[in-house]
Amino acid sequence: AEEVSSLQEKLREATRVASALRSEKRSLVEATDLLQSTNSLLKANLETNRFETERYNQLQVKCTQQEGFIEQLESRLAKHGMSKSDQDREIAKQMGVIRDLHNRLQSHMDTMQDLNRQLSTLNQENYRLKSSLEKEALLRKSLEDELE
Repeated sequence: AEEVSSLQEKLREATRVASALRSEKRSLVEATDLLQSTNSLLKANLETNRFETERYNQLQVKCTQQEGFIEQLESRLAKHGMSKSDQDREIAKQMGVIRDLHNRLQSHMDTMQDLNRQLSTLNQENYRLKSSLEKEALLRKSLEDELE
């Protein structure tokens, strides 16, 4: 009778451990799904950052080209004897183009900084979730070892 009682108690304990393991498995599956979705989001953000960096570099090249173009125009204007007011209008027009490019460049830089901050936050969350997942896996392994 004492052996049966001991066996019943061991069976109850094994059932509790098995239930805990099933619950742990569900938690691990959810954490894995979350990590996978976070990883996908990080990859998408990385691709966006690459695209924005390329656009930023292109805008920098355009700005440099525009500055050179303005210098050429000023030189030509001086050679062709345009009136000062005509020169001023042309310069003002070109300066407007440069300001527009500069504003767009600044906007892209701000966007890149925001995306980098988001990426950093997601990386930290990903690391935290990975650590949690590893701890839960070790606990699960420990519980499985106890069952054996």
